[in-house]
Amino acid sequence: MVDAPLIRIPAVPQPEGAEAHYLEAADGARLRVVRYPLPAGTPRRGAVLVMPGWSEFSEKYAEVARDLHARGFAVVVCDPRGQGYSQRLDGDDKRGHIRDFRIFVSDLSTCMDYVRRTEEGPYALIAHSMGGLVTLEWLAEGKGNDLAGIALSAPLTNLFPSRIKKRLVRMVTVAGAMAGRGESPLPGLKEQAYSFEGNVLTQDPVRHERFRQLQLAAPEARAGLPKFDWLRAALAGMDRIQAPGALGSLPSEVLLVSASRDETVDATHHPKLASAYPDKIRLVTVEGARHELLMEADRFRDQFWAAFDQYMDERIRPPSAGSSAASSVPRA
Repeated sequence: MVDAPLIRIPAVPQPEGAEAHYLEAADGARLRVVRYPLPAGTPRRGAVLVMPGWSEFSEKYAEVARDLHARGFAVVVCDPRGQGYSQRLDGDDKRGHIRDFRIFVSDLSTCMDYVRRTEEGPYALIAHSMGGLVTLEWLAEGKGNDLAGIALSAPLTNLFPSRIKKRLVRMVTVAGAMAGRGESPLPGLKEQAYSFEGNVLTQDPVRHERFRQLQLAAPEARAGLPKFDWLRAALAGMDRIQAPGALGSLPSEVLLVSASRDETVDATHHPKLASAYPDKIRLVTVEGARHELLMEADRFRDQFWAAFDQYMDERIRPPSAGSSAASSVPRA
C-alpha cells in the first residue's frame, strides 16, 4: 500500500486523520482511496465505503464523512478509475475513459477488500449516481453478502425515459466508436461544476462552490465531460441490470433514494425498478431535490439522512455512549 496525494484547501477542510493510499486493481491499475478513520473517543458502529459518481473524487465527500462519523461509522471513499487520482494502465492515463463498466465492478471489489482489511465491521456501502449502477452490477454478481446495508443516492439505473431517444443515442455512440471518437467528449453537454447558475446538480451554492474550489486546486483530478465510450459502456451496464430478473438475487434489501427534480438520470425509472423487486429495493423519493442529494440544500439532504438512519437502524444497532463497537441486528 502506497501513500497517495490528498487535496487540502481551506474551502474544503478534510476531517482530522484523513489519509490517502493507492491500491492495485485486479488488472494492475492504480486506484486511490481516502480513509477517514473515526475520531478518537467516538463510539464505533461500523464502516462505510462510499462510491462516488461521474466526475467526482474523494475529497468532495469530506462533509459526508463527518456525517457518517457522527453516526459511528469510519469511512473510506474510492476514486472511480479515471477520476481523481485513480489511474488506468495506459501510459498517458486517459482521464475518465472507460469501455466496460464491469471494470468498475472489479474495482469496487478491490476497494471493499481494503475496507475489510483496515476497518472493523459491520460494513455498509453508500453509492451515488454512476456508483449506484456499478454497485447494482456488483451485487447482481453475488458480491456484498457480508454487507449490513447498501444505500444508493440517485443511482444511474436509466438515462432516457423515451425509448426512441435511447435508440437514437445508441446509434450515435456506435457511430462515434466507428469514427474513432470513442475517447472524445460527447457533444452538446455543459460542464455543471464551474457555474452555480443554471446547474442541474444542486440547489446549494455553498456545496457547489466547495467542489468548484477543489477542481480549481487540483485540475489534474478532473475527469472532464463524458466520452462516447463512457456512454456506450453505461448503456450496456444499464441493459444488464434491467434484464428480467437480473436483480432478483440481491443479498439483502437495498435503499434507493431518488430525487424528483433529477435531470441527470431518469428518476422515473426508480419506481419501476422498485416495483419489479419489492422485497429487494426500498424506494424513498425526495420531492424537489436535484441529482446530487448528498450535496443538496439541507432541507433535501436531511431527508436522505433520515431515510438512511431509519434503514440502518434496522440493521446495525446504534452505538451507546461509551461503547467501542456495535453488532448487527438480524432482520425479522
